[in-house]
Amino acid sequence: MLIIPLHQRLSLARFPWVTALLILINVLVYFGIQSRDEPAFERAAEHYQRSQLLNLEWPRLLQHLQENGRAELVPQLQRLPTSQRALVAVQLQAYDASFRDGLMHLPPVPGGDPEGLASWRHDRERLDALLDDAVTPRHSLQYHQPSVAGLLSSIFLHGDAGHLFGNMLFLALLGLMTELALGPWLFLSVYLLSGFGGGLFSLVRHLGEVGSALGASGAIAGLMGACCVVWGLRKIRVFYWFFVIFDYVRVPALSLLPFWLGWELWQMLANPDAGIGFDAHAGGIMTGALASFAIRKLGWERREVMDESEVEAERPDLYAATRSALGQLEFAAARELSARLVKQHPDEREAWLLRWRAWRDRVDDPAFHDAARRLLIERLKPAVGVDQDIATFNDYLQQSGRKPRLASADLLTLANRWVEAGRLAAVEPICLALLGAAEPEEGSRRLAMRLALALHEAGELEAFRRTAGRLYARCPNSAEAGNLQRLFGEL
Repeated sequence: MLIIPLHQRLSLARFPWVTALLILINVLVYFGIQSRDEPAFERAAEHYQRSQLLNLEWPRLLQHLQENGRAELVPQLQRLPTSQRALVAVQLQAYDASFRDGLMHLPPVPGGDPEGLASWRHDRERLDALLDDAVTPRHSLQYHQPSVAGLLSSIFLHGDAGHLFGNMLFLALLGLMTELALGPWLFLSVYLLSGFGGGLFSLVRHLGEVGSALGASGAIAGLMGACCVVWGLRKIRVFYWFFVIFDYVRVPALSLLPFWLGWELWQMLANPDAGIGFDAHAGGIMTGALASFAIRKLGWERREVMDESEVEAERPDLYAATRSALGQLEFAAARELSARLVKQHPDEREAWLLRWRAWRDRVDDPAFHDAARRLLIERLKPAVGVDQDIATFNDYLQQSGRKPRLASADLLTLANRWVEAGRLAAVEPICLALLGAAEPEEGSRRLAMRLALALHEAGELEAFRRTAGRLYARCPNSAEAGNLQRLFGEL
């Protein structure tokens, strides 16, 4: 089961700076500080094998695992080739200080040989020094030796690149919404508190066991609980995936809490050996939810920002609803929806395009022609090229039965724009139509002269004759016709 909130869009005005900083810190810790672990383990393994510590301590290590609830590892270790045993042995010891303590209490030296004991202690001290260079074991949460520092530092450690990537992806998605609702400082506090609470819940379940835990998933799970509680009954947009069923849906944020928490608790009980910290996830969700409940009681959440965001989130659904109505040929519903759409987003081209399509079954209505004018004349976002303008105009002509209701000023705006772009063939019909008026205006005459000159320069002589001839026939005494007379006489 996968449920991901996709309610909030990323924007510079509401950029989640703390979320981004946490992601950066986790990445730097993994690729910077934790990168020391592998060479440290390799140096320790080389010393472990060369010094004969491996031969002395290997039987004791297997015995220790059997006696401390990790007997399932013993057959796997016994099958390892000798070349790999040293590396596995030092890695296990790095996370289990109780094994070293047991060796110190009862050294694995046959017969208590004083010289052999001294040699073993020297080699052991060297091994411990080499293992101290490994960062992750020292800062993970150790179940058998817990500490407050380990509960906090383990939040910023990860087992591998895949573990890091998965956690950071969910941190980005959840942080975007939760930081918006809480503000940066409360968000950071809830994140750290959830990580601590998730680790504590996991520690209680495994107290005394030999093992360790690490990762940001408890803190991130806390953002799940916080997101549910702080957004409350406001509807948020989520993506869900359950086996082969997946879709987007808008649901009250609080309704997600039992799904998320129930899933983690069920996984914790059903898959105890999965190697995944479901208990830390569940503890984090509960901690984040309780912390956010207290925040809401105190009135510290950013209610105005969430209310504004909720209104903005209706936008994709309104677009989708309008498209759906058009797809089902429900034009009356599409007209009502598109009216709301252009009211909310008067500068967006897609809104006016849907408005125009919603009126295509009533081309005599002024709303159809108003929408066409907006698309052709207004500076909408995103801007489109001249060719798209021409295609829209031709579509408008066809839909309206070649009876456009654009004012002369609007037609002049389009035509002059197209002349500048060199789309002369598209301009000619508009120019000739404007010259057909009872008394062609100065703007129409200037357009005709400009078009005729451009056509002459382009070598489009037939089109030049049509345009210049119409201008000369309609306005023989105009200055524009006089300017073209010489060129017209040369042809």
